[in-house]
Amino acid sequence: MDHIRFSECLAYLFWSQETLADILECDRYLGRAWAEGRQPVAFGVPVRSKAATSTARS
Repeated sequence: MDHIRFSECLAYLFWSQETLADILECDRYLGRAWAEGRQPVAFGVPVRSKAATSTARS
């Protein structure tokens, strides 16, 4: 996934880069680096179970 598609996915979910970092329990700068194309977006980031839980609580 490229950084443009990554940003589109975050927007579709109504998630900020900070929200994603909280869900992934990773550094907030990593999400920014992914969104800006400075780091390749990790393939298969395991967010499904946490994302489902987070979305259900929103």
